[in-house]
Amino acid sequence: MFGRSGNNESHPLQNTTFVEGSSSDDLKPRLTFRIGVSGHRPKSSNKPNDPRKNGLSDAELEIVRERADAILDCILDAVGTLNSRLDHDYWSDETPEVRLVTSLAEGADTAFAQAAMDDARAMQLDVILPFQRDEYKKQQGFSPKAAIEFDRLANHDRRHALFELEGNKKEAGLPYLAAGRRVYEHADVLVGVWNEKSAAGTGGTAQILREALETGVPVLWLSPSGVTKLLTDASHLENHADLEDVFAEEGRFSDALSALVQRLLAPPKGKASERLLRFYREPSFTHTRRTAFSVLRWLFTHHDKEKREDLDTATKSNSTFMRNDFALNDSAVMAWDRYHQAAEDVGGERFAQTLRNRLAPRWRKADVVALYYGHSFRSAYVINFLLAAMAVIMGLTGVLWWTDDQWSMHAKAVFVALEITIVFAILFLTSYGREPHEVLFFGKCKFGQDWHTRWIDARTLAEQLRLARLPVLLGNSASPPQGHSERDDAWVEWYVRATLREIGPPTGLLNSDRLKRAIDTAIKDEIDGQIEYNKRAGKEYRQVDHALHVVGERLFVATLVVGLIFLSYYVFYVLGSGKELKPLMKSVVTLLGAGLPALGAALNGIRAMGDFKIVEKQADRTYAELVTVRDRLLKHREKPNRLETGRMFSEATRAMSSDLNDWVKIYRLRELGLPA
Repeated sequence: MFGRSGNNESHPLQNTTFVEGSSSDDLKPRLTFRIGVSGHRPKSSNKPNDPRKNGLSDAELEIVRERADAILDCILDAVGTLNSRLDHDYWSDETPEVRLVTSLAEGADTAFAQAAMDDARAMQLDVILPFQRDEYKKQQGFSPKAAIEFDRLANHDRRHALFELEGNKKEAGLPYLAAGRRVYEHADVLVGVWNEKSAAGTGGTAQILREALETGVPVLWLSPSGVTKLLTDASHLENHADLEDVFAEEGRFSDALSALVQRLLAPPKGKASERLLRFYREPSFTHTRRTAFSVLRWLFTHHDKEKREDLDTATKSNSTFMRNDFALNDSAVMAWDRYHQAAEDVGGERFAQTLRNRLAPRWRKADVVALYYGHSFRSAYVINFLLAAMAVIMGLTGVLWWTDDQWSMHAKAVFVALEITIVFAILFLTSYGREPHEVLFFGKCKFGQDWHTRWIDARTLAEQLRLARLPVLLGNSASPPQGHSERDDAWVEWYVRATLREIGPPTGLLNSDRLKRAIDTAIKDEIDGQIEYNKRAGKEYRQVDHALHVVGERLFVATLVVGLIFLSYYVFYVLGSGKELKPLMKSVVTLLGAGLPALGAALNGIRAMGDFKIVEKQADRTYAELVTVRDRLLKHREKPNRLETGRMFSEATRAMSSDLNDWVKIYRLRELGLPA
């Protein structure tokens, strides 16, 4: 029920890679790990009457510096070990990237940034500030020496991003809370330098650590005394006495920290791993000739075939009854172009280029894979049900030829052969489209293309990547929760998380003008398109469901009429009339009496398999929710603020992801099977 695509053969967007010259290896994410930092400032930096009494002494700050070296070395070693231990089936051949995410406050933040920027480590730096850069320096009250060090780090050659929020100093700690939230959103593990005291105000270290744990980001708690413990639950903030110091043993490396890093990065296992590698190997589909479902929909919605639209994607103006093309249409191409331009306006050239080279081609790959296997699966069950009806009709037609004439045996053999051929076609199509399995008489030879799973997984991936477009414009990360699931489709979340790790925050000031730019892009190139799509999809699914119901019902009514006609003839036959019509009536009544209900049952089977009524209601619900969000965004655009814009973007994303989740629940149980 999602997405939009169409036709524009000459644009580079038509390739699975959106940028000319990109290689297929771009579909594999770069091995990337992110370390967030939130901690106390030095006591000496507190202003007079500053309510914060959680500062670090000079001795404590020196301990933090020593621990920063050990923590970063341990993480770098774990990433390097994982990279060398595995082949590059899962990741690209690029050098792994480890980034530190921080607000560069004096104290713990700066200590970790200095350690990360050491040439021996060669890490990247993501800086997220609660205020515009100059205002932040003023609010922090940097000493001349601290201000010089801040500028050195903020301007470092290996600085990956510098994201500034236009915080209002009258909002107390809210700007710090907003920046802190983005720090842990862009982190795989958050290092918290915390003295166990409650937060002295909004956005303090204690609050950031608790929120990170509640959202699934593990916290490496570093006390000012040097004790370092791994926290995985918010309750550990108060109850951590039983937790071991991860650096309790002599040396600079921690097995527990190394194991955490490798667990967070490790590719999925078992069937999930097989599905991920299979996705990498998928061809760059440009079209499909499996069009039975599209033809059925056209027949029951009365659309001109030149304007026929696909329900998984957008218009394909050059599609025919024998072929569906997967080329993007002009509006989809322009929407992505506008999105990338908005990304450059909001977050700079590097940010836009990363989205263009990483996010867009992976979405496009998943989209066309979903289209191909969606058409394969849907067309297969449509053909199966119709072939089942034809098998019944062929069997009955053979009966009609059963006479004492010498040619009747030949005719009967022909119709039996046709019936067997149809049944074999149903069995073959069902077996070929299902999950790989051993085939009778072929030993351990695996047979089956698994159309259903490939369709569901690819569509889920495409939509999750597309839904990430809105929050990343505001510097948020739409990464799924940390950790691995035992589900066979866990590779989708792993792949989305690996992709979003590469993107990181934008570079620039998120002021009113850039908020308006993001809102315009969200409305025009995402929300409006989904509103129109769901409006159309609801209407068309309603038409298909109603038409299948009416035609199926009329076929059964026609069967009733045929029976009544035969009974009427029977009365005349008993009375001694119309005996010359007996052979004809026998043939027609037998054929229609069984053939019509068989065809009606096939149409009702297609209707049940498609769940058109439920999907229609979902589309109508999503349409209504998105209209409400769009209207609120249009009003909010006049005087946008960061917090409310983020909330409304979340509402729009939630509405579309809820639609996706419901769709997956429905179709995950609709595996290809024999018509019954």
